[in-house]
Amino acid sequence: MKRVIITISLLAAGLAAAAQTTGVESLSMPFSRLPKTVSTMAMGATPSYYDPSAFALSGKEFSSEISYLGLKSDIPSTNLGVNIAYGLGERLALTLDGLMSMGAEIDGVNSSDMAFGAGAAFAITPNISVGMSGRYLSSSFGSDASFSAFSADVLMGAHFEGLTAGLGVRGLGTKVGEYSLPTSLSADLGYRLDFAEKNALDFKLGADYYFCSAIALGAGAQYTWNDMVSARVGYHKGAVLPSFLSMGCGFAFKGFALDFTYLLSSPTIGGSAMLGLGFSF
Repeated sequence: MKRVIITISLLAAGLAAAAQTTGVESLSMPFSRLPKTVSTMAMGATPSYYDPSAFALSGKEFSSEISYLGLKSDIPSTNLGVNIAYGLGERLALTLDGLMSMGAEIDGVNSSDMAFGAGAAFAITPNISVGMSGRYLSSSFGSDASFSAFSADVLMGAHFEGLTAGLGVRGLGTKVGEYSLPTSLSADLGYRLDFAEKNALDFKLGADYYFCSAIALGAGAQYTWNDMVSARVGYHKGAVLPSFLSMGCGFAFKGFALDFTYLLSSPTIGGSAMLGLGFSF
């Protein structure tokens, strides 16, 4: 376990020291790197347990969420997402996800984006898993221009008591013309602290080194009471996504969950509000 902590920490520190933002403007289909859930946006856009490698170790049998991600900016967009994860026994996990981005208008022309994917993971030990997911991506600008691509994530996960970790490559895929997809080496580290019977604190760190020599960093914290009420805060230093501060809350009862996230302190997407409705067991 100590080796996992040291490896992830050194990687995150090294990426932060080398942080640059050059080359991001040449990437295609940046919507493919939108976080999967409303709660992870509240925690600095760190990875979620809907990654198949993470869900295989989560102890959950089934989880789902429908998300509304409204991004206010010079080019506002309405993003609707759905995520489903199912555990088959104690070792295998399957995931499905979808994203539709609508309403963006550029120079009077409407654009839309779509992503549909599926993934699977296998826990090779009770504490270590490996997984892969693939996505079909599509973008259109008006009625005359449309583009498509395929991308894949290859990830491994680890879970030791209150500690979780992930490492892998996200966004591997085909080019759109001469432009590459936002591919990155990704690492994350999380820790859960239970105290005073019904109280818990969760901490999450995430880092992405994009192959265009750009860095994204995220950090978040969550307080939960009685597995029912949660308060979240986070920060994201952007590359493909803009930088922002985030805050949010969540309410859960009998398997149902309602999450809200608000982004602030960003000249581009500050003031964006997001809502998610989920069910799990």
